[in-house]
Amino acid sequence: MTLPPIVDCLVLLLSTNLGFSYGFMFIFGKRVMIVSVRFFLSMARAGLCLLVMVQSGAAQDFETLQDQAGRSIQAHVEALIDGQVHLVRADGHRFVASLEIFSRTDQERLRKRFLEANSRLHEEPGASAAASLRESMNAAVGFPLFPAGALWEAEASGVAHALDLREESRTAYEASYRRYPREATRLFGARPYSVALYARDGRPQNISIVYMNRGDLPLALAEASETSIRTEAALLAWLRSANQRDAGAITQALENVLGEGRFFATGQGTFRETTTRWDWEGHAFLLVSEPTSHTALSILPSAEADARGRAQWSPAPPLRERMRADLLLNDFGDVLIGNLPMVDQGPKGYCVPATFERVMRYVDIPADMYRLAQAGGSGIGGGTSMERMLGAVEDHVRRHGRQFTTMQIGSSMHALTRQIDEGVPLLWLMYSGAEYNRLADRHTRERLRATDPRAWSASLDERRRAARSLPINRGAPHICLIIGYNEITGEVAVSDSWGPNYALRWILFEEMQQVSMRNTAYLIRP
Repeated sequence: MTLPPIVDCLVLLLSTNLGFSYGFMFIFGKRVMIVSVRFFLSMARAGLCLLVMVQSGAAQDFETLQDQAGRSIQAHVEALIDGQVHLVRADGHRFVASLEIFSRTDQERLRKRFLEANSRLHEEPGASAAASLRESMNAAVGFPLFPAGALWEAEASGVAHALDLREESRTAYEASYRRYPREATRLFGARPYSVALYARDGRPQNISIVYMNRGDLPLALAEASETSIRTEAALLAWLRSANQRDAGAITQALENVLGEGRFFATGQGTFRETTTRWDWEGHAFLLVSEPTSHTALSILPSAEADARGRAQWSPAPPLRERMRADLLLNDFGDVLIGNLPMVDQGPKGYCVPATFERVMRYVDIPADMYRLAQAGGSGIGGGTSMERMLGAVEDHVRRHGRQFTTMQIGSSMHALTRQIDEGVPLLWLMYSGAEYNRLADRHTRERLRATDPRAWSASLDERRRAARSLPINRGAPHICLIIGYNEITGEVAVSDSWGPNYALRWILFEEMQQVSMRNTAYLIRP
């Protein structure tokens, strides 16, 4: 491997892995007292990655390919599936290109190579049978997802890269990657609307692929140019037909490789589901299809599937200690909860399930916003019954040995500061109107320039007096997290499930009271 790709990889790794840390440092400027160790971890990770790349680069056969215009590229060809060439550049970047863009000589050479490889796999007994099955599984997926060995032994970032997922969240304990695919995307023969990978300690734990579902139904109708469907009955009929189509395609793709699946019940209480299960080399494929709700495929370790989704308790005392240790303090007086996962709810009204997923994962309860949405009875395009969601979540939380409680915020900051000091985020019901969001964005930007907390607090006096005049848009109900406070300035830190840009915003406590719904918050704690 030449020096430039290695240097490029180092820059890429550092910019990717340090993105959140740099953003955090930028937010706090010179006021940070706690030095993030993520820089050093990222450097170590980058160095390890480079070592692996050098070793793997030597093991792979890189070749020169030319396109029709005579331009060339050096790459390792992983697979040829349905006329699509799957390539890995020397710098580790994976991409897919149509076979037709390459020169006639390269096209013929690649067709012959993979035809001969497939022939050998079918002719050789024993060990080749497993390799042949692996090729068939990758063909069923639509690209070479499965390496030699189980996914659970691979680096999570590599699996995410293969699935073209972006890092959605990373904490000291776990990570998630997500993508909302475009219309043309196909996985296991059907169009997915969400693909998510959950990881812990750098290893994949679960892949969640959601196909047709209530939340994305408006998008599906738009893609299908369906403009005449108006009544709820007609919408549900269309949804039922689409779910049956997707479930049929996925079932066919898996049966072609693994044979007939078996019925399998998983989960408990409101989260109990009847699935069709296939197993292959330590991977369990669980397909659930509720005709008027959703179709989803989960890929997880077979051993975990064998537990049938039963709650796995983790001790509360160490978790409470960890949550207190995760608090971030600075000399400006900010107190913030650290290591809180982010979930991007995507192009639909899934603020409730996305926000609950964040807190549940924070207290070591496995969660997926789509499953939460179905348990909470989310409607077409989103919108969740809070009462139904609360009932479903409370049951699930208690099964995992956690407490679910409600609290009134009150007329002072004392109630919320007491919870934050324990590392417990508040799920806050509020009205997220346009004026509120403009105010929160502007406040957060201006705050970056402040250096003296008392002078900054004094500059906010007029805003405090005007807080009661802040417009309330009761047509924009929302839920977000309260994740911190500053007693000197009277500010509250909030976090919305809209992606990294909304991970931290600041507002005044009086403004928070003005837009609160029922002055109520919910807590999930050890």
